Amino acid sequence: MPTRFKITPERDKFIRDNRLLMSGVDLAKELGCSKSFIQHYLRNNGLTVPKEVQNSFRVKKMIGRTTFTEKEDQYIKDNYLTMPIKTIASELGRSGTGINGRMKAMGLEVPADIIEERKQMGRIKPGQTPPNKGKKQTEYMSAEAIERTKATRFKKGNEPHNTLKDGEITVRKDKRGIEYKFIRIKKAEWIPLHRYLWEEANGPIPEGGNIIFKDGNTQNLQLSNLELLTDGQLMKKNTIHRYPDELKDLMRLTSKLNRTIKKIEENGTKQND
Repeated sequence: MPTRFKITPERDKFIRDNRLLMSGVDLAKELGCSKSFIQHYLRNNGLTVPKEVQNSFRVKKMIGRTTFTEKEDQYIKDNYLTMPIKTIASELGRSGTGINGRMKAMGLEVPADIIEERKQMGRIKPGQTPPNKGKKQTEYMSAEAIERTKATRFKKGNEPHNTLKDGEITVRKDKRGIEYKFIRIKKAEWIPLHRYLWEEANGPIPEGGNIIFKDGNTQNLQLSNLELLTDGQLMKKNTIHRYPDELKDLMRLTSKLNRTIKKIEENGTKQND
């Protein structure tokens, strides 16, 4: 089992004296520990290393390890604040990833406000007509660009990786926000799961038939909770007629009283005006 690395007063002094002169990797090599140990020690002891110093270490490491020429480096330095990365990459015949990596190595960073401004410029505003609307692909893309798109096009018959299969179930909300479960019967055909289960047990639902949930819980799909009602039965179930005569009379009287009160209030408001 390896011996745990310990910080001695001498090692602590060495780290404090050299943290701005040596990178974490070089400190670790010098002391014989891991880079992560140095990082944790600096952080836990509040020994921050300014970002510009970190970048300078990174640049030194990249010397002799890049294929970018001095001319290309200067072009990046002169234009990274005024030109998008993709444009610089196109001008230099490099990849966007390569430009980003080189900028990082040189300690160049595009300010957040410029990044946001570029994002806004690239977005289609409400009411704005897309520049390629009504145009053929050959009118706004080069032959080389069109050829590159072929590699990422969906092939005929291909489906997205998250496409649900036959028999799989999903949950959807209706206009009232009530959730119902649906089952896929075949491609592009989904039906409510409660209707599917009822038909599996009892056969096709007759025309004008409705399957309801006895307890009102649309997630309770037990057959004992499902009931077949005609349109007429459903309407009756959802109207005043489902209550006893005494309660129906009381409901009618309450409704009439509410209308009278509303009328009096409206007349009083008009008189005050």
